[in-house]
Amino acid sequence: MLKRVFLPQLGQTMEEGTVEKWHKAEGDTVRKGEVLYDLTTDKATLEVEAFAAGTLKKILVAEGQTVPVNTLIAVLGGEDDELPDDLSELAESAPGAPTAEAARAEVAGAPSVGAPSEPTARAADGKGLASPRARKVAAELKVPVEAIRGSGPGGRVVERDVLSYAARLEETPHTPTAAALAYQEGVDLVALAGGVEGRVRKADVEAALAAGLSGAAGAGGGKRVPLSAMRRTIAERMTASHRDVPHFYLMGDVQMGAALALLERLGAEEPKVTLTALLVKAVGMALREHPRVNARFDGDAVVLNRERNVGVAVAVEDGLFVPVIRAADGKDLPAISSELRSLAEAAREGRLIPEQYEGGSITVSNLGMFGVSSFLPIINPPESCIIGVGAIARRVAATEDGGVGVEPMMTVSLSADHRVTDGAEAARFFRTLKDLLEAPEALAAS
Repeated sequence: MLKRVFLPQLGQTMEEGTVEKWHKAEGDTVRKGEVLYDLTTDKATLEVEAFAAGTLKKILVAEGQTVPVNTLIAVLGGEDDELPDDLSELAESAPGAPTAEAARAEVAGAPSVGAPSEPTARAADGKGLASPRARKVAAELKVPVEAIRGSGPGGRVVERDVLSYAARLEETPHTPTAAALAYQEGVDLVALAGGVEGRVRKADVEAALAAGLSGAAGAGGGKRVPLSAMRRTIAERMTASHRDVPHFYLMGDVQMGAALALLERLGAEEPKVTLTALLVKAVGMALREHPRVNARFDGDAVVLNRERNVGVAVAVEDGLFVPVIRAADGKDLPAISSELRSLAEAAREGRLIPEQYEGGSITVSNLGMFGVSSFLPIINPPESCIIGVGAIARRVAATEDGGVGVEPMMTVSLSADHRVTDGAEAARFFRTLKDLLEAPEALAAS
């Protein structure tokens, strides 16, 4: 019996994916649970397992090709099963196809260490479109992928193009400093060698840059860097949020002396409790007290979320992820710290799966470690609020006995969706959060 393999929809916002690599060829035997192919989304590169055993009868989507979700990409079957003359018949919806939930489970079971999805936009000169694996190999070999013309679908640079270029580069006489600058600036050192007598030197690369001959130069000689899929998604979602969501903002100072003392007291324990864990716990507990803030806008209604799921913005190369701590109000500080560390590591390695970054109630964005005193972040839809956390600094402040002293203070902001909540309601939530951070024993006790 023929079994169809569809490109799964791994998240609510996923619209397309790229078949990065097939681990099996047509005619190969496939065991259930065996890795069948690598799938790249705008979030990560994941290994997808076969949902059934059989023979890989037909591959319909080539490596490096990007297609919409639910596209038929391959067909499995028995040795004696014959494919229909018209393969489009198999693409039509019919009983027996794996459900979306099953497809998600197949991917979730075997996340791979990979980089976030890479550029799918073409540079002005026709170069720069490359698969994530090609970019990974190019980075390892110090090859400027912008200088390579691809042989993949739509001119996409694939791994074999990088290896071929690297072989030609090895045969091209050049100095190490020339190669380093060419890699950094996207200059085609192989092509440049044709107009240079002897070895290509750093000065030759600099002259090429001055003449605007880099692999991906834009107007005015600047280097044109195509948007990665992640960067493009961020651009689209943040633009839509800023345009369509009526933001309003609250900002206040939090006295952090007691919180810092608590963190110091807990510092000797493992896992080490971090300030971010303290913030996540406090936000979760504040959401429990103010359910109208733990909500999202949905057309003609406001949906109150069942759980207090707190997202944390994590910076990664060329963008950010927002992994989610689920039911944050019910977890203790060591558990939150451990989970944050694991999620942040997975985010930076591109191993997050949808269940780890979807379903957030609110996001915490902490830029204090960069010395930022305060900022007003943009809401991450469909959430209705985001919290901006600044640096802790010693400032003059009123003390509990009515005097004046120098205290560790932290500026916190709240960006809120006016369609979901109002100023007074958001302010009550903000006050609860402030109280929890200034008297944090409740955070450690629960």
